[in-house]
Amino acid sequence: MEVDHIIPLQGKLVSGLHVSWNPQYLTKPDNGKKNARCNLTGASKLYGQILQVVGLKEKISPNT
Repeated sequence: MEVDHIIPLQGKLVSGLHVSWNPQYLTKPDNGKKNARCNLTGASKLYGQILQVVGLKEKISPNT
């Protein structure tokens, strides 16, 4: 396993931070395939969940 940053530290479109919720473990082949790219939709959902946990974002009901 290798440590990968969900939001790459030096991505082409966005740059992430070296904070507790940004790293993830990937196998060496999967980390090589990712190659400093980011799934922005997935990352946005993750950040939204983190902001809810710390109280910086209100939960939005699915019917809104």
